[in-house]
Amino acid sequence: MSLPKTVEELSFETILNNKKAKLQEKLPETYNNLIPSDPAIALLEVSSYTEGMLRNRLNNTLLAVMLDYAADADLDNLGRLYGIERKLIHPADNTTTPPTPAV
Repeated sequence: MSLPKTVEELSFETILNNKKAKLQEKLPETYNNLIPSDPAIALLEVSSYTEGMLRNRLNNTLLAVMLDYAADADLDNLGRLYGIERKLIHPADNTTTPPTPAV
């Protein structure tokens, strides 16, 4: 199954290049020829990384509320919307090594 269109593919390089282009568009005389050692590049890299992390969190949040992609507690919460509870087949057993999780 393919991912929904609301979930975007993330690329640090794409985000960074978009930020560089926007900076050069807004201040062309100041940031026309950026070199890798320019402090502005370091700031753009940090900003791009942070934006990528936020977008990834948004992607995960979107998937958590979709029945086909939800798992664990997210799936349990979606089931509760319909009055459905997860059935326990085997309870957890902490006396085994390694402990056996509930199924």
